[in-house]
Amino acid sequence: MSVSNSNIFNLFYNLTGWHKFMMILNILSAFLLFLSYLSAYVHPETFMLFAFFGLLFPFWLAINLFFILYWVVFRKWQFTFSLFVIILGILPLSRFFQITIFQPKLEAESSLKIMSYNVRVFDLYNWNSNKESKNKIIKLIGKEAPDIIAFQEYYRGEGVHFDVSKDLFENTSLQYKWEFIQVIANEKKGNGKNYFGQAIYSKYPIIKGENFPFENEKSNQFCFIDILKNKDTIRIFNAHLGSIRLQYEDYETIGGKSNNLKKKQGNNTSIYERMSEAYINRSKQVDVLMKEVKKSKYPVILCIDLNDTPNSFAYHQISKQLTDAFVKTGNGMGSTYIGENIFNNILPVNRIDYIFFSPKLKSADFTTHKEILSDHKAISCSVGF
Repeated sequence: MSVSNSNIFNLFYNLTGWHKFMMILNILSAFLLFLSYLSAYVHPETFMLFAFFGLLFPFWLAINLFFILYWVVFRKWQFTFSLFVIILGILPLSRFFQITIFQPKLEAESSLKIMSYNVRVFDLYNWNSNKESKNKIIKLIGKEAPDIIAFQEYYRGEGVHFDVSKDLFENTSLQYKWEFIQVIANEKKGNGKNYFGQAIYSKYPIIKGENFPFENEKSNQFCFIDILKNKDTIRIFNAHLGSIRLQYEDYETIGGKSNNLKKKQGNNTSIYERMSEAYINRSKQVDVLMKEVKKSKYPVILCIDLNDTPNSFAYHQISKQLTDAFVKTGNGMGSTYIGENIFNNILPVNRIDYIFFSPKLKSADFTTHKEILSDHKAISCSVGF
């Protein structure tokens, strides 16, 4: 592969007709890949399109990898164009895919095993046609034996369906809980009550806890608890940020399964409008969350369903203060959202669940669990001094 002049214009004009066309597409895809890198630094209210460029980062990356292969097959020096842009994005790429050869060693006496899981109300409504989902989730938690587990989309029944607290207390070493219940619904038949929200269960006594609803989205929230591990107090946050809330028509458009949604008439809000609103809402929610994190006088561990990718503005705002456990000690592809849509079917890289921690802490053995018992995978790691 040789070229007489490295000037990009000569790289283009020395090509034949078809290769010139491919080079134009290559330049366009490389430019879009570069824009996706910038999405983490541009506030959605400033320029919304950057958020969409960032969302599609894996696709721009895949296209540029294709062009590298294309030019190598034809023994053309033009492969360096995409290669250079990909090298510029090594940091964004590391947030989706990691290889950790040597795991740090953390002593059990000075560390905690943390688990975070969006359980989709323990499959209360039997979305995935598996009536045993709740029992299998409890079994998974018992097998993994976390010291702390943070639940998003949490559910507990009182006198109806099932009492998750009872199951966890009986089948795990978790004996303390902090609930942030946003919705209490009376059962239509009988005196039972349904509790919806989020929760943190702990092996250690909870010294203090606080709840924080988001003003711009009442169904999303965060909370924290303080626990004492030996002589160290650690603050554990649990957060669930706003999603896009796709409608029946949206699932039909993007190729997902919409059989669990009823078709609504007269819905004039487009996917773009809903996504734009979600990006702006999340940016405001992250601002509120991180201000509270910054107030903490104790080391912080944050479990969060961010509902956004590692290339997003929301993720970047968190990573400026806290360390991403997956980036430090993860392995393989970090995808956590497994809902069915055309994007997941083509390229399953929807990493939207995270465990972050204060810089003075360390992590080890980050795991994205394989069990499919919700529309999210559980994640866990050890965090300690």
